[in-house]
Amino acid sequence: MNEKEEPLIPKRSDHFRKRAFKTVNQLKKRIEKYFHDCEESGKHLQMVGLYLSLGICQEVGSRYLKGDKNDRKNDFSSILRRAKDWIELDKTERALDGKVPMPMAIFDLKANHGKLEVSRQEITGIDGAELVPAINFNFHSENKESDNK
Repeated sequence: MNEKEEPLIPKRSDHFRKRAFKTVNQLKKRIEKYFHDCEESGKHLQMVGLYLSLGICQEVGSRYLKGDKNDRKNDFSSILRRAKDWIELDKTERALDGKVPMPMAIFDLKANHGKLEVSRQEITGIDGAELVPAINFNFHSENKESDNK
């Protein structure tokens, strides 16, 4: 292989993209800037908007949110989870204040923040009467001699 030929397999360091932020403080400042910019422009806070402002995609953001407890990224994870909580709170407050239609807020919270609706199903008897469970007790003794005493 002469000097002008490039290797078939690039060096390991060429495979990896450098981090979007190197320190926790840098991440905090970029999140605060996103929140401030949204407030100034009147835009709604969104996780996708946050990720784009941080220079990462949703997939990378999701990995940071999960975080590994034994990894340095865990610090980044706790900061991102806290930002996500603030975004969720903002959405909830806007819905409760009537600034956003409630069905839209509910959908967004379910789709993007893992919230679930709990459905209850009431079971009634015929014509709505109270349902009385039938309970059958069947006592059988394995030792018949003790039953006769």
